[in-house]
Amino acid sequence: MTLPPAATAPPPHTEPHGGTAPTGEPTHIPALDGLRGCAILAVLLLHFTSALAAPTSAPPRAIKQLFSLGWTGVDLFFVLSGFLITGILADARATPHRYRTFYARRALRILPLYYGFVLLLFIVPPLIGARAYTTSFADQLPYWLYLQNFRPMSSGTLDFAAHLWSLAIEEQFYLVWPLVIFTFSRTAALRICAGCLVGALAYRVFSVFTVDDLRAVYFHTFGRIDGLALGGAIALMARGSGGSTRLRRMALAVLILALLALAGAPLHPSGFNPGGAYMLSVGYSALAFFFGAVLVLALDGGWPMLSRLLSARVLRFFGRYSYGLYVLHVPLVGLARLAGVSPDALAGTRWELPGLLGYVALMFAASILVALASWNLYEKPFLKLKSRFSYRAPTA
Repeated sequence: MTLPPAATAPPPHTEPHGGTAPTGEPTHIPALDGLRGCAILAVLLLHFTSALAAPTSAPPRAIKQLFSLGWTGVDLFFVLSGFLITGILADARATPHRYRTFYARRALRILPLYYGFVLLLFIVPPLIGARAYTTSFADQLPYWLYLQNFRPMSSGTLDFAAHLWSLAIEEQFYLVWPLVIFTFSRTAALRICAGCLVGALAYRVFSVFTVDDLRAVYFHTFGRIDGLALGGAIALMARGSGGSTRLRRMALAVLILALLALAGAPLHPSGFNPGGAYMLSVGYSALAFFFGAVLVLALDGGWPMLSRLLSARVLRFFGRYSYGLYVLHVPLVGLARLAGVSPDALAGTRWELPGLLGYVALMFAASILVALASWNLYEKPFLKLKSRFSYRAPTA
C-alpha cells in the first residue's frame, strides 16, 4: 500500500527562530532556514519525479526511486516546527498578552495564503463549469476548519489539495500547544512531550494489528504528534540548566541508534513504505529521533561542516519561501497534467530521461516564480501587520 505522492509532507510555515533576543523578539538562525530548505526540496523532488508513473529505463527508475524517500521531509518539518514553536512560546511565558500575540502572528503568517488557496479551490471550478472538480459543502467543511486530515474530500479537487492534510496537524498543534507551555512548568511540559512520544508509538503499533487501512493512521494527528513533541522537548531541554551540554552529548549516539532502527526497514516486507507496518510502528519514531539529532548537531556547532552546509544561500532561499512552495506546487503539478504537460508522454522513448529532467526543471521554475509572486504581492501586506503584535515587553 502506497500513499498518494501529494500526501506525503507537511508544510513549513514556522519562522526560523531558536531563541529570544535582548529586545524580546525571536532571534534568527540561518541553519534552521537551511533545514527547512532541505525538507521542502525533498518534497518537491518527490512530487515532481512521481509525475513519471512507470519509467522503463534504468536512469529514470533510479532517480524516481531515490527521490521516493522525499516523504521523510514530513518528519523533519514536524520536528523543526515543534522545536521552533516551543522555543517561541517558552521565551514568551513572561510577556504580556502572550496568547493574543502568538495566535495573531501565527494567523498572519499562515491563514492568508491557506484560505486564499482554499477559496480559489472551491470557487473557481463551479464558475468555469468543471463538474469533476466541484466540491460539495460537506466535503469543503473540513478544509475550512482544518480537519481535512480526518476527513479528506472525495471529489476530483483532491488532486490539487491532497497535501493540505498536514496543515491541519500543524494548526491543531498551534491551537493546543500554547496552553501546555504557558500553563505547565518546564518539567511538566517535558513529561507531556514524553507522553506524546510514547502515546503516538503505542497508537501506531496498536493500529498495525487492528486497522485495515493504515493510511488513516498516517494522516491522523494522534499518530504524528511524536515528531512535534520531540522538537518541543529539544527546545525545552536546551533552556534548562546544562541542557545544551546534555543534548550535545546525546546527539551522536541518538543519531546512530536511529539509523540502526531505520536500517531494519529494508528487511521488513513493507520496507520504507510510509503507510507500511514497519514505518508506522518504529519507523516514524526513529525518523523523529534522527532528525532531532541532526537539529541538535546543526545548532550546536560541533559539526561546523553541517552548519555551513545548512547555511548555504540556496538552502536558505528554499527555506525562506518554503511555505508558499509547499502550498502551491501541488496545484501546479495538477494544472500541468490537465494541460498535457507530463514526462509520461515520453515514457519508453530515448527521450524519457531528458523529458523527466526537463519536466522537473520546469516545475521547479514555475513553483519558485509562483511562490515569489505570492510572497511579494499577496503575503507581505499581512506579514507587515505582525509588527503590531510584539513579544517585547512595553517600556516605561
